[in-house]
Amino acid sequence: MSDPLSIATGLIALIQVTAQATEYLKDVKDGGKERTMLRDELRSVTCLLEMLHDRVEEQDESENEDGLKPAAMAALAGPDGPLERMKTTMEDIVSKLAPQAGSDLWEADQAANKPRAISKLTSEKVHQVGKQLEDMDLEGRLQEKEKILCWISSTSFRFKQADVLQSVQPGTGKWFLEANEYRDWLSGNVDLLWCPGIHALDECASSDMVALELVSALQALGENNRLLITSRTSTNFESFFKDVARIDITARDEDVRLYLETKIPRHSRLAKHIQADPKLQNDIITSIAQSAQGMFLLAALNLDFLSRKITRGDVRSSLSILPKTLDATYEQALERIRTQAEEDVQLAETVILWVFCARRSLGVYELQHMYAVHLLIRDEVPNEETMFLEDDELPPENIVTGVCGSLIVVDGTSKTVRLVHYTAQDYLSRTFGEHLNKPRLELTRISLEYLQLLNFQSGPVLSDSAMAERLAKFPFLDYAAKYWGAELQGLEIEAVWGLLNRFLSNEIAVSVASQIWSLPYQRYAYWSNEFPKDVPAIVLAASFQIPNVLERLVRQGKDMEGRGSDEETALIRSARIGHEGNITALLRLGADVAAADVAGETAIDVATIAGKTSTVKALIDGGASVNTVTGTESWSLLMSAVSSGSVEAVRLLIESGADVTTQTSWGETALSLAVLSGQEAIANLLIDSGAILPLNSAGRRATLQASRKGLATLATRLSLFAVDYGAVVDAGIPREPVAAPQQLAQIAELEEVPTAEVTEPENGFSLEVALDGLSYQRGFHRRYDVLETLGEGQFAEAHVCTRKTTGVLYAVRTFAVDTNTGWTAVRNDRWTGGPPQEVVALTSLRHPHIMNVVEVLVSDAMDQLCFIMEREPEGELYKVIVMKQKLTEQETRCLFRQLFSALEYIVSASTCNFLAHYAQNTS
Repeated sequence: MSDPLSIATGLIALIQVTAQATEYLKDVKDGGKERTMLRDELRSVTCLLEMLHDRVEEQDESENEDGLKPAAMAALAGPDGPLERMKTTMEDIVSKLAPQAGSDLWEADQAANKPRAISKLTSEKVHQVGKQLEDMDLEGRLQEKEKILCWISSTSFRFKQADVLQSVQPGTGKWFLEANEYRDWLSGNVDLLWCPGIHALDECASSDMVALELVSALQALGENNRLLITSRTSTNFESFFKDVARIDITARDEDVRLYLETKIPRHSRLAKHIQADPKLQNDIITSIAQSAQGMFLLAALNLDFLSRKITRGDVRSSLSILPKTLDATYEQALERIRTQAEEDVQLAETVILWVFCARRSLGVYELQHMYAVHLLIRDEVPNEETMFLEDDELPPENIVTGVCGSLIVVDGTSKTVRLVHYTAQDYLSRTFGEHLNKPRLELTRISLEYLQLLNFQSGPVLSDSAMAERLAKFPFLDYAAKYWGAELQGLEIEAVWGLLNRFLSNEIAVSVASQIWSLPYQRYAYWSNEFPKDVPAIVLAASFQIPNVLERLVRQGKDMEGRGSDEETALIRSARIGHEGNITALLRLGADVAAADVAGETAIDVATIAGKTSTVKALIDGGASVNTVTGTESWSLLMSAVSSGSVEAVRLLIESGADVTTQTSWGETALSLAVLSGQEAIANLLIDSGAILPLNSAGRRATLQASRKGLATLATRLSLFAVDYGAVVDAGIPREPVAAPQQLAQIAELEEVPTAEVTEPENGFSLEVALDGLSYQRGFHRRYDVLETLGEGQFAEAHVCTRKTTGVLYAVRTFAVDTNTGWTAVRNDRWTGGPPQEVVALTSLRHPHIMNVVEVLVSDAMDQLCFIMEREPEGELYKVIVMKQKLTEQETRCLFRQLFSALEYIVSASTCNFLAHYAQNTS
């Protein structure tokens, strides 16, 4: 009786028995103090049992919602658990208290001790159950928060946030928490609080008006929303927030003073000056606070300025000339840098401008390698035979950053170097202006030379450990490979053409750069091999918006249709990334607009799938057809546009003549796909353009899905088609899946609770509906070759497969689905109400001792769901044991550590309760 319903029933019976014992106790004569104690204990036990009953009922409800199955519930109802022992004790007490049993002969003190002990044990179990429920609820909320953060942005800001938190001065900012406006917002009396002074809202969009649209959308979510918004000040924001509660965030005088009192002792020179003249500290604090103008940054910069003074006299004389604006402070900082030795000045200006111009944040170690290469190529024509980087040539970390004064800071955890503030970025942009092309040219030259270092003469590395070691030993390699061409469009190409041509003619350097450029974001087994082989230089160059370079390469004789193992041409690479300039230049030179990659996708296919409207337009203008289909299942370009979620891409294709009535081989149309994925705007656009739902069960299913997703207006428009779908369904069709588009825009839907009874699907089976919410892409057989069979299990068949573009071997688990009924060919089961629990769980598991899912695909015919998984070269553990007959103690210990580590992870994951039971199966 480990399920909550059985436990609840048993508790009710136990409460009744306890109440009966209490009633019998009233008839006991001459019990004295023992009778009173026993009565109190029984009533206490009754109270605890009722509390436990409430907890079990709550647990039963949460299980229906979240699938929680705490082990503590099963422990309560075990064969020798507290409930069983209490039941035995209570039955013993009732039998002795019953009138025919002769209560005068019963030892009251012995009976009283048993309920007391059981009461204590039950109380402990109640607390344990509550604690585990709280822990599991917290873990679930943390996992949900992690998913939301990853959905918002794939970039992690934790290191940055950790560094900021380390720099927080305790005690500052209390005035904000004590402000009436903040307290009113916190208590719910104010729905919106605007706090100008800290950038946030103004950085989330391309313009103020777009950012304010976000605020309006958030306000429309419901009356219970309470928004606290920070931003810079602007006329648009001032107008929008003029009638709402407001707190201006500035550095208050008391905060600045507290900050300075803490920071001054950390500057050794100032600390010695103050030790000699204690009054100097108060003078410093007063002067800096007065010049701070409500900015901690200005206070910090002025403190840094004073900390470099050699004598107390210099400090005192400087107090009267402290700059009161950031521009004056930055100018002063540059002047201090220029008073250093000439080599230090050159190093400082070089590093500051590199940090300013870089396409992403640079680390300290990257800057060390950059400057070392910078020294190697100071000659006009560097000697290629000497281009070998050794540790002796790296400048020390403290020198690289130390000479830059207060203009840059190094984040403690990530070792990332950045400008001290965004205002420093503005100042440098205004100060150097047109002279910034020089550091951009240096970044390009250093990147190209770095990729050609003799350290990489062996070419690409083909093991994960070797790649990790290479990236750690040569930290600038990642930036060089991914951004070597990023600045070329704004430079005079002649200034770098010789070096660029030498790089693009160096097959080893091109292959090294191509490997790093293609490395996947997630690191699973064989991640270092996930790159296309033999990529031509012109295709690699097409990764950047450099049409003039591509034209010169073609005129030099480079094959414009050259391909690597992924069959990707320069035109397809440009379309995939969205470089319209490249596309226009290549098409003008005669590039084949109909060329396809290894997955059978053309340039316009990949651009449409990504929803890049301007790129699609450039290809249409260049002669690309808008009515092509991918694969053998009649998947149209318009369907790919629907899948991307881009209304503009759909509109462009329709205006260019795309056929809105095209159906897949199983009966889906662009309109039915839009409805199924909840894309109301696209569906309405298609209807306005003459699209109707297909006359099959797919049309009926789309109409029902519109209602289920709460799209009332759309459902009404669809119902006006007045099609007798019932007759269509009765007639039947050969097969009825819905195409599973790549990157289909997902919209949240409340799922219906599936009934226990299994019946034939009323409207045909839809694999897409079954997999709603799961990220996957189409074309398994276009992207992978299936090799030998690994085995057939209860849920799926397993094979070895190889990715066509890279040749990397994986394992694939294939769920074969009957597209008419939803029955799987592998096991006698049906999918209802969403994907099987194992499917959901497998995609969420990430653990070093679990074969992780690399990606999820479906076949073009929508009759197979395929999980590409890491492959274990040694095969199954069972086969290893059979082969070796027995394992050593060390091997066994290692295996069980891995096994228990993985089991603990699975059991603790709130999304994997199904697997937690499955993984503990003895087979």
